[in-house]
Amino acid sequence: MLSRLGITLTEEEDEALKPVGGLPGEQGDEKGINKLLTANAGADPGARELAHLIGEALVTANGDREGHQFRGNQFTKGGVALSGKGQSKPLSREEQRGSIAAALKAAIDGDQKSFSLGRVPDDLAGRAKSEAGRDIEGHEIRIDSDFVRHAKGYHPNLTDEDFHRIPELMTQADRLDGSTSDRRIAAIEFHKNTQGRNHLLIGAQLNKQKQLQLVTLKKSRVL
Repeated sequence: MLSRLGITLTEEEDEALKPVGGLPGEQGDEKGINKLLTANAGADPGARELAHLIGEALVTANGDREGHQFRGNQFTKGGVALSGKGQSKPLSREEQRGSIAAALKAAIDGDQKSFSLGRVPDDLAGRAKSEAGRDIEGHEIRIDSDFVRHAKGYHPNLTDEDFHRIPELMTQADRLDGSTSDRRIAAIEFHKNTQGRNHLLIGAQLNKQKQLQLVTLKKSRVL
């Protein structure tokens, strides 16, 4: 199959790739591709590049079916991450809104799903380092349905638009604070006062997979 796609693996590449359950099937479906990519999310850069190459070649070989696209280390449909890890590039606002909309829907449907908001912008990573003492350079921002359910359950004044504004609120935050969770997990808080005299707090935790997982969204009135 790889020769059909114009890909030849060296012994070193074959060993570095270490796919789980073999390579995706001839159809190049998103589950198979993401299984390959997820298996290599924590691998060295060479292995990740190889996973990217194979995934992209599979998508190309089978056509852009129903708006599916391959971006970074993620197979997506309409900007929504279907599965897998390791978003290597920042996403556009349209793509981010697609991911957030999918997380909101998954929360309503009772599903447990996680979606990518893309890589942390370099300027935000610089602020996080200098202002909050947190190294989030190269981290992937993740939003999941559990976070949405938790936030809405504890803070019923939140609207869907508040969730859609998360990327904007993070990059335009008035203040960044470093914090630590009850389980001693490194975290960071983004504070923003809006023109509507609301204070929004976004909390996110860092993990070993270089992901910035959203865990908190609160909105309170500024007196």
